[in-house]
Amino acid sequence: LVLCPGWNTEINKFQFLTDKLLVSGENGPEAVYLKQGKAFHDPECSLPLEQIPSNSKVFVNIWDNVKTPPDQTAPQLKQNMALIQQALGPGKVDLVGYSMGGLAARKYLDEGGTGVANFMTLGTPHRGTRFAQMSARVIQRNIQWALKFSGLTAGDAAAMDWLAAGSSK
Repeated sequence: LVLCPGWNTEINKFQFLTDKLLVSGENGPEAVYLKQGKAFHDPECSLPLEQIPSNSKVFVNIWDNVKTPPDQTAPQLKQNMALIQQALGPGKVDLVGYSMGGLAARKYLDEGGTGVANFMTLGTPHRGTRFAQMSARVIQRNIQWALKFSGLTAGDAAAMDWLAAGSSK
């Protein structure tokens, strides 16, 4: 099972789920955190994993930035999927995308991504959101009070373009 977090998702968002998946021991000794083609013991990606255990079955993608849009996270997913296949063989995994992580996973698959048996999305805005549409306008118009209130920056414009209702992406 490979988990793909969404826009602005805290790194420990899936901790409860990964703990539940690992409690019996049938899904491996620990969750493996993947970042830019490397494996780690921890969600902060500070403890490198020399080798992915052959019985690992729970993986969590950690993007380069929690606000990176799908056109940039899909290649990261591709790197991470290659790492899984290199470590565990050519079998297929189940892919779960949460929110914008679902868009990243979909883009990976649309671009010929392989190694996926089942694909599921949770809360993925396949048709976009009004929030992102409004946020894009706030960023474009540089409405300072709204940017401060929402925590948005000009750097979020690309992600909002992916998430906005009516977007071509």
